[in-house]
Amino acid sequence: MSTSDLYANRVAFAQLMALEQIPGQSDSYRNVSKPHSPGGFTTAFGGHVYAQAVYAASKTIKEGYFVHNVTGFFTSPVMVNLPLHFTVTRIKDGGLVCTRSVNVSQPGGADNCFTCICSFKRNEKGSYEHQEDTTPAQKYAKVLDGKKPEDHKFSPAVDIPWYWEIADRHNFPDVFSGMDVRKVDMTPYNQGRPPYEYRQLQYYRAIGAITANDPHLHACAHLYASDRNSLFVLVNALGIKDYSRMASISHSVVFHLLGDDLLMYDADGKERWYLQEAWTGRTVANRGTHESKIWDAAGRHIASTWQDGLLKTAGSNTQSAGLKKAIEAQMVKAASKI
Repeated sequence: MSTSDLYANRVAFAQLMALEQIPGQSDSYRNVSKPHSPGGFTTAFGGHVYAQAVYAASKTIKEGYFVHNVTGFFTSPVMVNLPLHFTVTRIKDGGLVCTRSVNVSQPGGADNCFTCICSFKRNEKGSYEHQEDTTPAQKYAKVLDGKKPEDHKFSPAVDIPWYWEIADRHNFPDVFSGMDVRKVDMTPYNQGRPPYEYRQLQYYRAIGAITANDPHLHACAHLYASDRNSLFVLVNALGIKDYSRMASISHSVVFHLLGDDLLMYDADGKERWYLQEAWTGRTVANRGTHESKIWDAAGRHIASTWQDGLLKTAGSNTQSAGLKKAIEAQMVKAASKI
C-alpha cells in the first residue's frame, strides 16, 4: 500500500479530537469521532483519551494560558464502540496558573476510565535557561545517517517481533490515525547494550490541517504522540518475546516550551517533524517506567514524559498462543475494512 493510500485511510488529528458540549451540562463534552484502536482491537489507544481529556479542559481556559503539565491515570479500558464523556472540574483560576481535573466515563461502560490533573500557564520569558548540550542529531548520528524523518519506516501498531511477522503475513498496513509516526531502526546503537542504555527514536508529525489559532490542539498532538508504543520500549529493551498483559497505569508530560514553540506547522503551512527519544530507567515486580524527551528540529528539548506501566510476561506457551491468535483475528477483521 502506498503512502498516499495510507493517508487516505487515516483520520485527521483535528477530527479525532473534535468535541461537542453535552446539552444541559456545563463543562461537559463528548467525542465526535471514534478513538483510534491499534491493531484493530476493541479497546482504544490510551494516548487518544489522554490528549482529548486535556483538550476538553482547554475549553474552560481563558486566552493566554497554555497547557504545561499533565498527569493522568488509566483506570479502566476505553472501549472504541462507546462514547466518551469528559467532565471538567475547575480547581483553580490563578493569575499565573489555572488548574483543571477531568473525569472520563463511558455511558454503558465504565463510570471512570481515565482521570487527569492538568495545569495551564501564562507564557513567560525567563532570565535563565539550560538543557543538555548533546542533541539527538549528534548523539545518534550513525543511526540517523542523514536520513529525513519520512525515510524511516512507519511505526508498527504493536512494536514486538511476532506482531511484525503476523502483519507481514496478512499485508496489514498498520494505519495509525491522527499522526504520521516513523520508527528509527536503532539496532546498531542498541546492540550489546544493557536495558537501561536501550534507546528508541520516533519521529512524528500531524495528519491534516490544525488551525494556528488553537494552540491547545497543537499541544494535544504532542500528548497524543507521546504514548505511541510507549511500553513496548520495555519489552524490546528487556528482550521479552511474549507478554500476557500490558497497560499504562499513569502518564505524565511536562512542556518546557509553550504556545508557538509547539505548533505542528510552520508559518508557510508545512508540517513540522518532532522527535521522541525514549528509554526505560527501571523495571521490577511486573512494572516498569517509560521515559522520554521530545525534541524539535532545531534541537530544542521541548517536553519530557514519564510513564508507569504494567507488564506481565506470558505464563505459558498456551497463554502466549491465545494472545497471538486473538490479535491475528482482530488484524484480519480490521484489514478487511481498509
